[in-house]
Amino acid sequence: MKPFLSGSWCPRPAGPPREAVEGGPAATPILDWGHPRVLELAAEVRGTSAGTERDLLITAHRLIAARVRPVYAMNEKQPVSRTLLLGRGSCSQRLALLEAVARACGIASRVRGLLVDGRFWHARFPRLRALVPRRVVLAWPEFLLAGRWVPVSELYGDLSTLRQGAGSATPGARRCSTRSPVPPWTGTA
Repeated sequence: MKPFLSGSWCPRPAGPPREAVEGGPAATPILDWGHPRVLELAAEVRGTSAGTERDLLITAHRLIAARVRPVYAMNEKQPVSRTLLLGRGSCSQRLALLEAVARACGIASRVRGLLVDGRFWHARFPRLRALVPRRVVLAWPEFLLAGRWVPVSELYGDLSTLRQGAGSATPGARRCSTRSPVPPWTGTA
């Protein structure tokens, strides 16, 4: 019997690798950055950011971490305007909110799939361990900064800098529910 949550039930055969998507600033059903709540947050970010596009994203990241409480959630298709309204969201929902704010500020974004070992969640869901799939695909945004696609994990510095520990965390921050290195989400689940 195949595990229900593993995705291995998918009848579609694996095909050749797909070409990279160029990304862009357009709104989507999830990234509904034209919504007044999202536009208000984007305006606040622009008003408090130090200036560069990277600074703008870091400012947005910190505001989202402070205002949107981390929770475990299953609705990955939830519009970011609803996440803002609720004041809570999963790491994926909060990353989508960061992506929407970026697009509202004219920064193109795209999403890549990040494959994470399911054992990461065993300690978080000890009684549901049998239901946790072997591998989990997470939506991992990238932002077009200075003509280069920068993964969200590198907003605070390139990977070699992050490995050395410089600029890798806000004081008192814990890591998002993925694997290292990732941006610091203050008080994540």
